[in-house]
Amino acid sequence: MSSPADQAERDRAATSKCNLAVTAGAGTGKTTLLVERILHKVLKEEVPLQRILALTFTEKAANEMRLRLRRKLQREDLHLAEIGTIHGFCTRVLRRFPIEAGVAPDVKVDEGTVFQSRFEKAWPLWLD
Repeated sequence: MSSPADQAERDRAATSKCNLAVTAGAGTGKTTLLVERILHKVLKEEVPLQRILALTFTEKAANEMRLRLRRKLQREDLHLAEIGTIHGFCTRVLRRFPIEAGVAPDVKVDEGTVFQSRFEKAWPLWLD
């Protein structure tokens, strides 16, 4: 199997000292790259797991990251890393600081129904 044309960029992203966001289409290796990056941070740079924040859009990708890391790291303390979805992370932050965020302490993730209702009301007004 040959290396992708952008392998040099992938390698730089996996070992970069900077925070970064990875954007690419489905099936292009984002999860693999993020796992490699976390492994590099933990194993080579000795970054403690509680300093790791890895967010993705889907539960499927987050679960896949956790599974791959559990296999590679074989550590009991993987739960110390914040690996999950963007909306899950934001919900935890909002619940932790509800007064500062101006939300109810039991704020929930909208599964689409509230958004749809608000969108249907706001879209015609915006168009006008």
